[in-house]
Amino acid sequence: MSNVFNQLLAGKPSMRKRTFGDREIAIVDVDDASSGEHIIEFHDPAIGSAGAHLAVVIPEGGDWGDALVSVSPRVNEISAAFVTWSLETARAMAFPPATP
Repeated sequence: MSNVFNQLLAGKPSMRKRTFGDREIAIVDVDDASSGEHIIEFHDPAIGSAGAHLAVVIPEGGDWGDALVSVSPRVNEISAAFVTWSLETARAMAFPPATP
């Protein structure tokens, strides 16, 4: 029941997959209606534990300089390459370049 409640509070998440190396990484992108935060979660099947392994949280009205990174306590370590790729991907998703 708490999962359903959290989904209602969080708004409608979008899911997509992007390739990192030879792996398909699941990305969940949601604007949390209860807190106003924009949350982008990364799930890497190679890491193995359930849930998000890394999340980028942007506060309501915030820009990239306000973004925070959260790493799951269930994960011992994440490669620097994966962290860099995740941050670049999150920034491009949250703040897409303006088109003329």
